[in-house]
Amino acid sequence: MNVDEYAAQGGVWAADNDAFSDWNEERWVRMLDRLHGIPGCLWVSAPDVVANATETLIRFYDYWKLIDSYGYPIALVGQDGMMPSDVPWKLVDAIFIGGTTEWKLGDAARSLTVEAKRRGKLVHMGRVNSNRRLRYAKAIGCDSVDGLKFAKFSDAWLADGLEFAAGDGQMMLA
Repeated sequence: MNVDEYAAQGGVWAADNDAFSDWNEERWVRMLDRLHGIPGCLWVSAPDVVANATETLIRFYDYWKLIDSYGYPIALVGQDGMMPSDVPWKLVDAIFIGGTTEWKLGDAARSLTVEAKRRGKLVHMGRVNSNRRLRYAKAIGCDSVDGLKFAKFSDAWLADGLEFAAGDGQMMLA
């Protein structure tokens, strides 16, 4: 099922920028164009630089207006070194917890999540590929997660992940 069909059934969706794999501005803008007007968007992540908060914030300021011009809610990707005081909260609708495993599971990402939730923002964690990581994301207050385990091996893992995410407080697998 593609995003158009999913949205037509009332589903919500979000769009990452593929910076973890190989960000490409032209491909990213084509994605923004293709998704434009599809209802149910939770957020679109601004381009980021993996494991580098400073460069991520530079890219955020370079691209947030473009995302906004499409009418999409904007997600800032938290990266290594980012603190709540670094976030331009008035421009951000969601926080995407990215970064290295050490940063993602550390105090800085947790405090970023806590501050985002305090401000009523959505929080998403990427690269969640184990039940342990899923429990952690849920425990610190993430609203949604993604991971190749669920996307690539959905026949084997998706049903269990969705069941876990729905228990004791709703969470989404994006």
